[in-house]
Amino acid sequence: MAQLNLRIDDELKEESAKFFNEIGMDLSTGIKIYLTKVVKEQAIPFTLSLGQDDLSQALKEIESGHYKTFNNKQELMKELNNED
Repeated sequence: MAQLNLRIDDELKEESAKFFNEIGMDLSTGIKIYLTKVVKEQAIPFTLSLGQDDLSQALKEIESGHYKTFNNKQELMKELNNED
C-alpha cells in the first residue's frame, strides 16, 4: 500500500479530522473515500468555480454607480461587521 504525504493548514487538518471523527471514521479514511470517488467518476465530485456570478454582479454595480467607498480600514471593518 502506498503512503501519501501532503502539507495542509493545521486548522484545516484539525477541523476535517474532527468532522470525520464525528461521523465515525478517521481522516485517512475520509481522504481515501474522496480519492476513490474522483477515480470512479473521473471528475472532482463538486463544482469548481471562480465566482463569476459574484464578479459579474460586482462589475454591474460598479458600472451603475451602486457601490460604496471607504476612507480607511476602520470604516470598511465597521461596514463588514455591520456595526452602526
